[in-house]
Amino acid sequence: MMKKTRHTNPLRMIALLGVVLTAVILFAGCGKAPQGEKTSAREVATKTPAKTVIPVKTPEKQAVKTTTTEAPAAAQGILAKIKAVDDFVKLYALQQENEQGGKQSDPAGQAFADKWETLTKGMIPRTLTTGLDFLAVSTKATGDKEYTFSFLFRATADLKTNYHLNVYGTVCAYNAKYLQENQREDLYVQWNCYLTNEPTSQWKVGEYRVVQLKVDTELIPYSLRLDLVTRDEQLKWTGLVSLLYLGWQWDVRDEKSFLSKVEACSDFATLHALAPTGPQMSALVAQAVERKWKTLTANLEPQTMIDGLDFLAIHTKATGEKEYTFSFLLRPTADLDTDYHLSITGKVDPSFRQYIKPTTPGGSFTTWALLLYSDPMSQWKAGEYHVAQLRVETKTIPFDMSVILQARDAQGNWTGNPGNRIALGWQADVSEQAQHGLAASKSERTRRKSAKTR
Repeated sequence: MMKKTRHTNPLRMIALLGVVLTAVILFAGCGKAPQGEKTSAREVATKTPAKTVIPVKTPEKQAVKTTTTEAPAAAQGILAKIKAVDDFVKLYALQQENEQGGKQSDPAGQAFADKWETLTKGMIPRTLTTGLDFLAVSTKATGDKEYTFSFLFRATADLKTNYHLNVYGTVCAYNAKYLQENQREDLYVQWNCYLTNEPTSQWKVGEYRVVQLKVDTELIPYSLRLDLVTRDEQLKWTGLVSLLYLGWQWDVRDEKSFLSKVEACSDFATLHALAPTGPQMSALVAQAVERKWKTLTANLEPQTMIDGLDFLAIHTKATGEKEYTFSFLLRPTADLDTDYHLSITGKVDPSFRQYIKPTTPGGSFTTWALLLYSDPMSQWKAGEYHVAQLRVETKTIPFDMSVILQARDAQGNWTGNPGNRIALGWQADVSEQAQHGLAASKSERTRRKSAKTR
């Protein structure tokens, strides 16, 4: 019996194949949500392991963050120090200590540059020589009998020469007693400042330099003069390049003791010897000094010498057996821009002509030139009190005095007497008056009157 052959319907096979393909496609796409559909909470939970890739990297990122914050922390420390600095001496010392001080590319270097610009704003450069400017001086009492003078310079061009400094400190006549015997006549001290350890030929253009000079001295005011000089290899002086007058410099170490001295001052000449106009002072000292100036000048009547400058008073003191010190008090009412000096005339009673060197033969008056190079008028500011002192060798007799300004050219030659002559009347030291001055003058006048009546 023959088996029947089973024939497969082609249509059924095609339909079956389509079912199988559909099942495969659905199975392959079951793990992915269609675009635009919301993911269910279950699907979020199943995807969470994939997102844990970020927490896995956290330790690596934390390590990187920790190492990068250590450098900023150190930088923040130096930046805070730079910000806190309030004077050029401290800034220079900090810059020298900091290894990054000269790197303008890093934050510290830029901070130093910005701070220098802030602290030197308003400073007027004064040229010492081509390529070298002087900017400022700072004076600090760094011991009971020690001053430290700090001079700020800036190179504006390459310097080929190794310069050095000479510093002269002039004192007022009342403070001559604090100088050595051989210095008292000229009223000044000279200090040499050798720059062998920081040769100027190595100074970089645009770089700020601070040169310090420590001196053993009583803490008295000095009017400073700065000389730029050249020296040979043995440091012997070979020449003066230029010089600058820096005005009065002083500082206070014991404020309580100093304020007591200020309060005890009974005349402006003594106050000037203690606290002349010039350097920056603490608020407490500045207020005490200003208050004392106002007290001592309250009843004075200003007399105009020229527009912008008033004469206030004269004080006369015998500072030796044959020596007078005349102190002239002046006050600018406007900033001055000219360096005037003073011409003083002293007239004596005819009976005392033998005690003077008359300006004209047989005359009864003499004249003195009081040069103010150590306290240049061009640096005087409106409202300041300035005292000019003239010390003369003379018998302590009365002088009928007057004063007028004196003009000189750059070579020091007299060029005129501008402004008004101020009559000062008869001057003598009251403590010496009875013994040498008015008593002798009165006796001589009485003798002459008696001779006439005979």
